Amino acid sequence: MDIIKSDIVSLHGAAISMIGGRPENQDDMGYLDTPLGFLIIVCDGMGGGPGGKTASYIVKHALAETILECSPQTPRDHALKMAAARAHQALEEKMKDNPALNGMGSTFVAILLNSQSAVVAHSGDSRCYRLHGKKCLFRTQDHSLVAELVRKKVMTEEDARQSPQANVITRGLGSTNNHVPEIDEIPYKKGDRFVLCTDGVWGSMKHQELLKSLTQQKDQQQLLTELSTQVDQIGFSKGGGHDNHTIAMFELEKDSLLKDSFSWRIWAMLTLIAVLIFAFISLFIWLLSGLREQKVQFTSQTTPYITQTPSLCDNQNDQTYCKEKIGVQDSITDSDAIANGYDSLLNDNSIFQSLKSRQSKDSDGENKQNAKREENAVPTNPLETTNKIIERYESAKAVGEETVEKAQKKLDAHKEEIHDLFEDLSEQTKLSEARNKVEAISRVIDKPVSWYVDKEPDKKTNLYVPTPKAIEEMNKQIDRLRELQRILEKK
Repeated sequence: MDIIKSDIVSLHGAAISMIGGRPENQDDMGYLDTPLGFLIIVCDGMGGGPGGKTASYIVKHALAETILECSPQTPRDHALKMAAARAHQALEEKMKDNPALNGMGSTFVAILLNSQSAVVAHSGDSRCYRLHGKKCLFRTQDHSLVAELVRKKVMTEEDARQSPQANVITRGLGSTNNHVPEIDEIPYKKGDRFVLCTDGVWGSMKHQELLKSLTQQKDQQQLLTELSTQVDQIGFSKGGGHDNHTIAMFELEKDSLLKDSFSWRIWAMLTLIAVLIFAFISLFIWLLSGLREQKVQFTSQTTPYITQTPSLCDNQNDQTYCKEKIGVQDSITDSDAIANGYDSLLNDNSIFQSLKSRQSKDSDGENKQNAKREENAVPTNPLETTNKIIERYESAKAVGEETVEKAQKKLDAHKEEIHDLFEDLSEQTKLSEARNKVEAISRVIDKPVSWYVDKEPDKKTNLYVPTPKAIEEMNKQIDRLRELQRILEKK
């Protein structure tokens, strides 16, 4: 357990890094005062064997050394991007010198604080949270395959957390395609609690359970000790082998100069005011409705005769029925009595209520049908349809269920959706040169090996997932579809 403190920013905190159920700890972390503010770094190595541990160590030191060399006038976002570029370069040079380390890389999350604000840089799925009381005010967005699917609403965040593809990173340092970190500048207030952690922490439990643990009003050292123990208990209860987990937590003792553009306290106050206004309006309408009912009852008793009937009873038979229903006979021509009699009919006539109810049901049914049509609507051009098919394949790769039967059923559903989309794509490209390409891709949809579920559950998630061969075949299809996209874009 490390105690976090700074001579330039008023804060207090703690940090812990645990091996979990792995042979070695490939996480790394560090913190120090720099010319640009107080810096905290958390890294999670990738590559297996010695590569992961070496990668996280190199990234931590390269980031820290670069920030230390900056002048106080250097913009913090620029400094962090430059530090990430140097860390990536250091990894490439190390792999060139030692081919045994080829394929290594590291995610990272770093925060650089001064009196102005907090600047957060991250690459991969190591996270930063800003908490206040029981609320989460900020969280970095993961750079991973499943996170992209969550943002596209293909899967839920909980499904993504448990997916066997959860560790497929789309951005990081070292052996990844995108090395540029995402940068956020955020304000902070006295009492704000910042948390930096690796996926071994947040991936072990549901989001709400993690927030409940992180927002406990306890001594931070005790809180981190209990949380680390909880992560280990969850991991060992599932057979062990769970990931390393590293977490740094600190609490601010002063407000930053940068302020929230729209304070959550103001939002809460406006919400309360809106609720009170709604309640007042509802009460007013209820009282007004009660007074109207009393007026109708009084009028019905004092003026039982009217000379006209509402337009609802247009023919003679309807008029006789309506008069008998409300107990009226032809007599005087008092216009007020006519109006009051019509109001009474609207309130009491069973025919009107029945028609009104039927009309409401018909309208609801039509709305539901329209909503269903919109939900099932297919894209109208081949590029959109191709992208939709790719999304379906990505979702199929991430399938994970508690039984083989459930997993197979879900895969079959994806296969059926892909079939339907290919039919649309074939129709959309029938007069195009891309038609032959579409037919060639669609011919291998039903290749059996593409839709097999592994007979043994995944060791990490304990869920039944597609076989490695099935995922390989799906990736081939995705590559073919991306080539088709390029052809369509040229047209």
